[in-house]
Amino acid sequence: MILTMVLLITIGCSSGDDPTSPPTTTSTTPPPPPEVADQTLDRSLTSQYNSESYPLKIFLPAIFATDKNLPVIYLTDGLDLFEILKQKSKEIGLQAIIVAIGDKEGADRQRDFFPSFCGGRTDDSFENFYNLITQQLVPFVDDNYENNHSSRSLIGVGYGGVFAVTALLLENPEALIFHGSIAVVPGFNCDIDNFTVVINEMDDRMDSANSNESFKLHHTTTSEFGPGEFNDYMEDKDMVLPWLEFDFLHLENEDFESAIGPAFVAGLKYIYEIN
Repeated sequence: MILTMVLLITIGCSSGDDPTSPPTTTSTTPPPPPEVADQTLDRSLTSQYNSESYPLKIFLPAIFATDKNLPVIYLTDGLDLFEILKQKSKEIGLQAIIVAIGDKEGADRQRDFFPSFCGGRTDDSFENFYNLITQQLVPFVDDNYENNHSSRSLIGVGYGGVFAVTALLLENPEALIFHGSIAVVPGFNCDIDNFTVVINEMDDRMDSANSNESFKLHHTTTSEFGPGEFNDYMEDKDMVLPWLEFDFLHLENEDFESAIGPAFVAGLKYIYEIN
C-alpha cells in the first residue's frame, strides 16, 4: 500500500507542469516582406495657364521603392505612346520614372506643340503648354516622387518632336529642367532663319551664365520624310556650339509608325549612355 502511494505521487509530479520551469517557445522564421511590383498610376493635371485638364500616366519601376535617384522621362502624346516607351525602356535595362502627358488631337496638338515661328498660333498657346510642363508638371512630379533632377529628358513624336526640340532651346542655364530631348520624325518645318534666332538667344544665355552644361538632342527621321534642312542645320551647329550634343538616326526602311519603337531605343541609349 505504501509502495503504491509513492508510485502515484511520483507519476503525478512527473506528468504535471513545473511552475519554476521557463515556458517552452517555438522559433519561427518571419515571413518575407511582400514583393514590390512596378506601378502605373493614372492622374490628371489641370493647367493653371489654359484651364484645361490633361490626363497623366506615371510609371514607377519596382526599384523606386529603394532607389530615389532615378531619371525621369517626360513624354508628350502620353496615352498613345506610354506602353511603347515603357516596353522599350525595359528592353534596354533603363530604370526610370516615366511621366506621360496627353492626349490632345488635331488642332489642339498644333496649338500646344508649335511655337509661332514654326507655324503655330500667334497667341500664348505654345507658351501655355510649355509653362504647364516646366512650371507645373515637373514640380508636381518632384514633390511627389523623389528623383534625379539632373537627369530629366523630354520625348515627342511628330508635332510633339517639334515641342521637344523647342523646349530644350528655351532653357534657363541657371535653372535647368531638361538635359536631353528625343525628337521622333518631327517633320520640322520651322523657318531656319527664325530658328537661328532661338539658337543664338540660347547661346547668349549660356555665355551670360558662364555655364558648362551641355544638352543632348537625338533626332530620328525616316525615308517617308527625309533628314531635311533641319538635320543639316543641327549637325552644323553641333560642331560650333559647346553646349549642344546632336545625334541623328535615319531609318530608311521604316515609316512614321514603325519608326517610333526603334527611335525610342536609339534616343534613350544616346541620352543615358547605354551600350
